[in-house]
Amino acid sequence: PAPTDGPAPTDGPAPTDGPAPTDGPAPTDGPAPTDGPAPTDGPAPTDGPAPTDGPAPTDGPAPTDGPAPTDGPAPTDGPMDGPAPTLT
Repeated sequence: PAPTDGPAPTDGPAPTDGPAPTDGPAPTDGPAPTDGPAPTDGPAPTDGPAPTDGPAPTDGPAPTDGPAPTDGPAPTDGPMDGPAPTLT
């Protein structure tokens, strides 16, 4: 007799899902900001130049002579002689 077919192959088990993915680690904060350097004082103010003396005082003009004295009026003649004597 002719050979007969064996039983039909059956499907294997359905594939199963692998494990669900897990979250990675939570992000961490970076380092806290640090303060910059403290401000430094600028240079101390310097004194300006010392005041200088002004010019020395100068003498005023020399005094001038007043006007020369003038002659007074010329003397005038006194009164004329009295009356002539009368002959006696």
